[in-house]
Amino acid sequence: MASARRLTLENIGAYLQIPVVLVLLMAGSIGMRDLTWPGEAERHRVAMALALMRQDIHVGPLVPGGLEGASAEVQHFVVFLYEQLVGVRCGGESAYMKEWTNMLAQLSAHP
Repeated sequence: MASARRLTLENIGAYLQIPVVLVLLMAGSIGMRDLTWPGEAERHRVAMALALMRQDIHVGPLVPGGLEGASAEVQHFVVFLYEQLVGVRCGGESAYMKEWTNMLAQLSAHP
């Protein structure tokens, strides 16, 4: 599916009655790195979120020490999972970003 043409993926989305972006996610055409803001602000937000995770009395002891040396993509994914677990976005966000992440969450909930 990863080598399928855009039109094919669009047709799959139409057939399954799901947004094309979900088909692109399932095909591996896009990933977490494509849904993050570039630059220093995002790196700072992830670093703050990792620090909050370490301070969490339930999750902190489970955070591996090697996470700081992991790729930015892995760190972002771990932060995303933590945010889903606790139900808040770490490090603050704009109203636009909150709306975007809520929309994606709603879309992904519809198979």
